[in-house]
Amino acid sequence: MNTKKKIIFILTILCTLVAIINLIFYFILPRLLSSIISADFNDAASIGIIGSADGPSTILVSYIHSFFPITLLFILLSILGIVYLITTKSKKDN
Repeated sequence: MNTKKKIIFILTILCTLVAIINLIFYFILPRLLSSIISADFNDAASIGIIGSADGPSTILVSYIHSFFPITLLFILLSILGIVYLITTKSKKDN
């Protein structure tokens, strides 16, 4: 594997990891929490529960804009890296 392919391979792995982490924290986790707590937390960026055994409890929800375009960018970069690595590997085999 030459240097160019190594760099593309590492960048593809990093982009894939960033895309997976973004999908988990911004799409899967809010839906999971909303189904467990039976509340709508789809647009929440941070959820905090403050309370004790002998006093009232408070649920704090903060809002932040979605990072959907960034996630799409990293998914696209991952797909392009995988396609490039597969096509250059098949050209080498021929």
